[in-house]
Amino acid sequence: MTAVILSQSSTDKMAMRITDSILEHYGDIAALADCSLDEIEEIIKSAGLKKNKARGIKKLAEMKRDNLELPRDTAELTKLPAISIKSANCYLSFLGESAVIVDTHFFRASRRLSLTSSGTRDGVYREIKEKYESSIWSHLSYAVNALAREFCFSRNPSCISCPLSSLCPSKASFSE
Repeated sequence: MTAVILSQSSTDKMAMRITDSILEHYGDIAALADCSLDEIEEIIKSAGLKKNKARGIKKLAEMKRDNLELPRDTAELTKLPAISIKSANCYLSFLGESAVIVDTHFFRASRRLSLTSSGTRDGVYREIKEKYESSIWSHLSYAVNALAREFCFSRNPSCISCPLSSLCPSKASFSE
C-alpha cells in the first residue's frame, strides 16, 4: 500500500524506487512508525504531494507496528489518510479481490473505447461497476490500462498498431 500511495501523481518506477529506499533504510515499513512526519516527507519528497502521502504512510506504518490489519473494503480503506478509491482498489486487487481501478490511463482509454461515457473518474468508476460483472473488474482495469500505456496515448495515439483499432469508435478522431 505504501507503493500505491507513492504512485499517486507519480510514476510507478518512482514509487518503487522510493519504497525500496524506505525498506533499505528502515528494514520494514513498521520501522517508519516512530519517525517524524518531517523525516518521512524528506524521504518521499521526489514523489510529490509529500505532506499528504507522508500522513498516509505514517498511518500505515503505525498500523503495521501495532499489528493491525488494513480493511478489505473500499469504503473503509478510503477513510485512511492518502487512500483514494483508486489506491484502495489497487490494494484490493493485489489481494485478489475484483476491483475497478480508474487511473489516468484507464479513464482515457475506457472513454475512447466507449466502455463508459462519463466525464469524471468517479462517474467512470460507477458506470463500469454498473455495466460489467464484478468478476472481470480487475482484469478489465489492467487490460485497458495496458492498452492505454502501449497504444492509446493521450496525444497521438498509435491507432494503426492498436489491436483494438478495428473495434474502436474513436479511431476516426485521430489521424496517423
